[in-house]
Amino acid sequence: MSLRNSISLSAFVFALAASPSLADVTADDVWADWKSYMEGFGYTLTASERLDGSTLTISNLAMTYLLPEGEGSFTTKLPNLIFTETGSGSVNVTLPTEMPLEFDMKPPQGDSAKGVLMVTQQNPVMVVSGDPTDMTYTSSSDALTVTLASLEIDGSEISTEQFDMNVTLADLSAVTRMEIGDVRGYTQNMSMGALTYSILFDIPDGPDAGNLDLKGSMNGATFSGTGKIPTNTDVNDVNAMLDAGFAIDGGFSFDAGETRVNAVTPDGPFAATSTSEGGSARVVMGDDGLTYDAQQTNLVVSAQQIPQFPFPVSFEMGKSAFNLTMPLRAKDSEQDFAFGLTLGDFSVSEVIWNLFDPAAQLPRDPATIALDLTGKAKVLLNFMDPEQAILLENGTAPGELNALNINSILLSAAGAEVSGNGAFTFDNSDTTTFDGMPKPEGALDVRVSGANGLMDTLVSMGLLPQEQVLGARMMMGLFGVQQGDDVLTSKIEVNPEGHVLANGQRLR
Repeated sequence: MSLRNSISLSAFVFALAASPSLADVTADDVWADWKSYMEGFGYTLTASERLDGSTLTISNLAMTYLLPEGEGSFTTKLPNLIFTETGSGSVNVTLPTEMPLEFDMKPPQGDSAKGVLMVTQQNPVMVVSGDPTDMTYTSSSDALTVTLASLEIDGSEISTEQFDMNVTLADLSAVTRMEIGDVRGYTQNMSMGALTYSILFDIPDGPDAGNLDLKGSMNGATFSGTGKIPTNTDVNDVNAMLDAGFAIDGGFSFDAGETRVNAVTPDGPFAATSTSEGGSARVVMGDDGLTYDAQQTNLVVSAQQIPQFPFPVSFEMGKSAFNLTMPLRAKDSEQDFAFGLTLGDFSVSEVIWNLFDPAAQLPRDPATIALDLTGKAKVLLNFMDPEQAILLENGTAPGELNALNINSILLSAAGAEVSGNGAFTFDNSDTTTFDGMPKPEGALDVRVSGANGLMDTLVSMGLLPQEQVLGARMMMGLFGVQQGDDVLTSKIEVNPEGHVLANGQRLR
């Protein structure tokens, strides 16, 4: 199931938002909007409807989504769904405590899969208020659990001893406001007390015989987001959705998490644990492009058993982060892009250090790798349009790079550090000066510290030949300027004439 359809179904199951009533909303208003919302995402709905005074009962509701090209389907069934008008302008919605999700996957390659996921809720509560064009939902549940009720692979039934899954979300609460029009707007806030999950998998015989026991938890998870979803637009055509005003901005965070893995593989047993003190992720998508930003703090991974490995392995990372911004649509003007990666305060166990440095000659301070890039580019193709994406296969350039800012580069490990920053612009009308690439112009400043000391230590340990060190020092002397005790700086420039300079000396 695609991400957008998972989101739409989750929104349907969990409910959504609440704010003071602006005007009366009826049971029929809420049901009509739910039908419109799900059908707008490509679902087909069938149900029996019965109105008795201020109560609307929906029986035998089935919501089916067909995957493109006949690759399968998903159907969610609700035996009863009851909308009751309160008399004060709001509607109470009674959800069933059990909701089966049937799936039937028929990929063009690989095994087919058919089964049922059972969604169970404890004490679900939902209230809808507002008016027919501006509805707000409040919902809560003591717990929501998803379990695997049945599974068939290529027509063969798989027992729960062979494969089992359980995901539980505790203390759920959600608030969402829906503004209904040609473009549906929503604002959502959701929180949960804890999320726990377990997956059991067993292959009893054959060359791949083995088993997996995966368990984990996550505490203090929250989600908040806004979005605009066009109606009457093909949800499988992302370019058309963007044309019609599609946009999302959502963020997820959690306080702490833990994962435990125990497995038996054909090569031997495997056991590992990982913990973290929290993390977050944010996705923004719209006409201006796509932005993804994620980070995690104080990650600790420990592998107690590794097949064909004689001892445990562990590592820690104070911060891991990744960010990406990229344009999605062709425009006449330049557009922003960005890329960032941080692996901060990375350290490994003493067992690993002692493999190649038993005398502890190297500094064992945590290492860091960090990169921060931004720039400007012009997109020439709507590559999310299938018809234009075909042009990429014919060698058509998707865009032009106009500017690159190297905001920071950092590599720090074993007592040495390399850092730098710079900026370049690119002339796309000149692809001859630099043999087929746009001509750059700009400069990069680099600072290197501790390199000589590190090379001396590696030589004394027998890990680096002396002749290679001599060559490296000659290169550092050519490109660098001595600034102090084992500190070099260098400025690499490309001038308007296309000359490449190092500290003012022409190299090209």
